[in-house]
Amino acid sequence: MNMIVISLILSVFFLDFFHFNVKILPRAATWLPDLIMLTTGGIVAFRISLKQYFDMDIKYIYCIALFILVIAFGSVLNDVGPFKLLVGARLHLKHLAIFLLPAVYRFNEKELKTQLLLLLPLLLMQAPVAVIQKLYAVFALRKYSGDIVQGTLFSPNPLAVAMLCGIAVLFAFYLKREVSLRTFLLSSLCMFIPTTICESKATLVYLPIILILPPIFCGGYMKGSKKKAILTASVVWIVCMSLFVPMYNIIVSHEQRKDMDNFRSIASGEYFSSYLYSGINERHLLNNAIKGWNSKDGYILGQLRRIDQVAVAFKHLHDKSFLNLMSGGGIGITFSSYLESANTGSNASSKTKSKYPSASYITKNITNLNAIDLLPLTADVTVSILLWEVGIMGVFVYCLFFFLLFRDSILLSRSSGVSGALGLGWCTVTVVIFLALGYFNLEHSNAINLLFWYFSGIVAARAFRLRRWNEAPYASGMHGPGLYARGKHPAFD
Repeated sequence: MNMIVISLILSVFFLDFFHFNVKILPRAATWLPDLIMLTTGGIVAFRISLKQYFDMDIKYIYCIALFILVIAFGSVLNDVGPFKLLVGARLHLKHLAIFLLPAVYRFNEKELKTQLLLLLPLLLMQAPVAVIQKLYAVFALRKYSGDIVQGTLFSPNPLAVAMLCGIAVLFAFYLKREVSLRTFLLSSLCMFIPTTICESKATLVYLPIILILPPIFCGGYMKGSKKKAILTASVVWIVCMSLFVPMYNIIVSHEQRKDMDNFRSIASGEYFSSYLYSGINERHLLNNAIKGWNSKDGYILGQLRRIDQVAVAFKHLHDKSFLNLMSGGGIGITFSSYLESANTGSNASSKTKSKYPSASYITKNITNLNAIDLLPLTADVTVSILLWEVGIMGVFVYCLFFFLLFRDSILLSRSSGVSGALGLGWCTVTVVIFLALGYFNLEHSNAINLLFWYFSGIVAARAFRLRRWNEAPYASGMHGPGLYARGKHPAFD
């Protein structure tokens, strides 16, 4: 089982990079994570059939069943075809297998440490890769945009979120005395470099969260160790922002953007209002869609902001029917598969090919397409995609997972050892990923999506075992506290 997880970690960090950026692997190689998910799903089903144990709170199973029920109802209501059904199921459900794996197989502390120790150098490696990409963009391409800096994760937004989550977990391990202060500071600085040069504005929101939440939940609020932790977080925050602000101003001044002058205009709130909401209505978007298809750029729909996407989806589903608003327009409508878009012009980027239909596809079908066919393709953040495809009920159930995970993370953080440190870190990671639902397409990034749900499964399974141990009659027995004091809680043996 450990080899499956290791193979998944390596594949999500490298395969897309070697195909789309380095161009040394065929497209079929990027489907390896999907094959791993199919294999894992078979293993999970087989081990469940053995009825040995299932270390997962029943509430997660209720949520999964309810989410699938919403998908099924929306698919029937909107008469979703089998091809779109397959594409949508792959988008929304492929993480379930890796999420449930820790419930049917108990990874021991050594295996968990091996996985985390493999992740650390992969995250640290993003810094030199990002620096090389930035230097190439500036000196070879004469471009200063941070969008070119992607590390090996194929997009700057997942790169920034992955680095910040890495810092959050490292901080938790430091607070739990699993790593030294020197290791935490050096590794955090290294991970912060990509978030700076990829021009991630979300850093302004995420960095305070990842440095404030771990000290709050690590226990003993006014003790000396807590004061030291808060002081350390404050110093790290000051150093990081002293690097981020001037670097951001330099990048923006070279790009000569009109929508932002410098960090001061962003901090004032003027930029964030236009960044989140532009007020573009759906008719304007549809007109742009009809006029904007061409083989060079692929897909042009104007300045659609994150709140715009949610507003447009809500309006169209509401206008269609109440049932559509509750259950969505059917899975798969926001995503055009690679096979469907294979005839995109040769100048279109591989990323464009993988999501949007080609110019010729639109030209041939434009008379048969209307707003409800084109506008779902404007969705490129998770919350708008979920709203289009599974409606308000689906969004609610999906968010409920994060509440359950946050609750289990807090419980697990009260234990010691690697499990306690991971639980403490996951309190922050859960909040960061929840906020990222409105930042980028979480489900389109295998590195974030699959690894987040795998380690969430670890947290949920270990919290379930810890809760069951605490409720057992012998939990307060003589040998329990002794093992706990040595960081080897019997619930994780």
